[in-house]
Amino acid sequence: MKPGDIVEVPFKYLHKAHSNLKDFVIQTSEFRSLGIGIEFSIICHGNRVQGRQCTDIRDGEMIDFYAKCQAGKGGNNCECDLNQYGVRTASELENKCRRSPNEAVCSGNGRCRCGRCQCDSEFTTGEFCDCEGSSCPTFDGKLCAGQGECSCGECRCEEGFAGDDCSCNLDTTPCVEGGMMCNGHGSCECGKCVCNAGYTGLTCGISSKDEVVDTGEELEDDEQDVDKDAESLEGQMEAAEESVAGEQDRDEPVNEDGQTDHSQMGSSDVASGMFIIKDYQF
Repeated sequence: MKPGDIVEVPFKYLHKAHSNLKDFVIQTSEFRSLGIGIEFSIICHGNRVQGRQCTDIRDGEMIDFYAKCQAGKGGNNCECDLNQYGVRTASELENKCRRSPNEAVCSGNGRCRCGRCQCDSEFTTGEFCDCEGSSCPTFDGKLCAGQGECSCGECRCEEGFAGDDCSCNLDTTPCVEGGMMCNGHGSCECGKCVCNAGYTGLTCGISSKDEVVDTGEELEDDEQDVDKDAESLEGQMEAAEESVAGEQDRDEPVNEDGQTDHSQMGSSDVASGMFIIKDYQF
């Protein structure tokens, strides 16, 4: 091995200790003064972790740990390019997942993936998994309207949406008609037209001046027609009464008892003494 070479050395540890001892930490001598840097990754509870510590281990549990990833690599599985994330060592990359140097990685509520926290629970949010996600506003029963992420009580909306709860759709297509925004008589807010005074409709295309006003002219015409019909009916009734009176003045045939003999009256005589007024509606 020559200067500049990086070697990954595997180790195994079998935990056989008092039941109260549950944490395992790798300690090393000081090699940096000799120009040697050592970094470790541990397979702890089945997961490979870039670091030196495994907690809550059980008696008889086997722990595998490795010294150093390949040059320029970091992450739990040495999958992260250190240059891409602007750091020189895997430890610096992991520190990006700590709020402060003395705090746990991802506040103990997640895993560090290439310098960014991935929270264990969907309800835990925040850059360091230190926020309760359910504290964000909801819309239609959905956190951040289902159109954003909750971060420490604040919705971070997806592109095209806005508002405290991400319910505001910034798409203006529904507000456009004939190439004009709200027909030039309003403004588009959250995908809906808010019309100026005197205009209504989905795209503010209806003016109050276009509304039909009832002037009452039709009603006056109807009343005049009713008056004419009533005068006509009254004239017909007067003519019928005069006709009946004329018939009564004529000599009527009588029988032996001195009563009017209708059998000797013609059909025209009988009919002339009667008139029918049909139902009239107005």
